Amino acid sequence: MGPITPVCILSGFYFGLASGLIICIIGEVIGALIVFLYGRYFFKNYLLNKLGNKFNSFKDGFNRNAISYLLFIRVIGGVPFGIQNLLPAIFDMKFRDYFIATIFGVVPWAYILSSIGNGIGDIVEAREFDSSMIFNLNYFLPILLIGLIVLFPIVYKFIKKRIKS
Repeated sequence: MGPITPVCILSGFYFGLASGLIICIIGEVIGALIVFLYGRYFFKNYLLNKLGNKFNSFKDGFNRNAISYLLFIRVIGGVPFGIQNLLPAIFDMKFRDYFIATIFGVVPWAYILSSIGNGIGDIVEAREFDSSMIFNLNYFLPILLIGLIVLFPIVYKFIKKRIKS
């Protein structure tokens, strides 16, 4: 339930891109599974009683395309990681589907954050800093990927609006 971003950046910084990425993926998947199971067996009834019938239509839609919804939420971001893990538990997502969506869903951000940490490590190890180091593809690509992921929903809504009109 804690913030995973600094942990992924630090793993890329201390262990390099490949090892940091593996550490991030394993850590995120194990943490997500623990929160999912904890939420399903200890908080599901409590939260459903609190929410009432407000989310029944969303729950039905979520369960029809559970893997796609969870992948979308994980890849696009914006929803805190703890909530990403609790929603499927409350909405009765199958464990197998949750596991698959979690593995594939955490990889893009784990790569981006580990790569940023690795880039920071390379810059720190350099004897003298040159501003052109920032524009190296190894450092610039993760930042570009974050920008594209953030812009994706905006472009999607724009295209969807154009198609409807």
